[in-house]
Amino acid sequence: MILTGSLPAFQARKLYIFNCGHVTTAYLGTIFHRQVVSEAISDIDNILPIVEGAMKESGQALVKEYTDTFDDAGMNGYIQKTIGRFKNPEVVDVVTRVGRQPLRKLGRDERLLGPFYLAKKHGLPTKFLAIAIAAALMFRNEDDEQANELHNVEKSHGVEDALEEFLNLKSGSDDFKEILNAYNNLNGRMKPLTFNKN
Repeated sequence: MILTGSLPAFQARKLYIFNCGHVTTAYLGTIFHRQVVSEAISDIDNILPIVEGAMKESGQALVKEYTDTFDDAGMNGYIQKTIGRFKNPEVVDVVTRVGRQPLRKLGRDERLLGPFYLAKKHGLPTKFLAIAIAAALMFRNEDDEQANELHNVEKSHGVEDALEEFLNLKSGSDDFKEILNAYNNLNGRMKPLTFNKN
């Protein structure tokens, strides 16, 4: 337990780091055919670099937003500790369960778009957060009503309509283009993504 006078900062850290990383791992896990979070995060070629990148982008934004509460060293330590928790094989987090209700998790102030826009506010990179959002758009689970709704719109009208309808992004805007490009790359429509861990 940590005593703090800045509860909103720690609530944001939990949502924008832990929950962001957790659900990103799950969505990428479904794309790369992993069953549980611990298995997915162990994929050092396709999943770990994106998850860690998204969490670091979120962390940088939080440090800028809450300068009196967080610093770079402490935030990086929290991120690595969180990734360590994801790797624990004794915790069986099924990716379809963690990723359920994708439309709710794509809310404006939720675990993916929340840090994306906070990073934008501070002029920080959002490359990996955009990929995380794209992965959420690609989530498929026949037992999940929201996943089916999302898939039906994409299948009938294209992902562009899904970006407008569910993410409230204006067609042609910079954010729209960034997430669409991430989606296309992740979907294999363009050249494969390469990741630099630095």
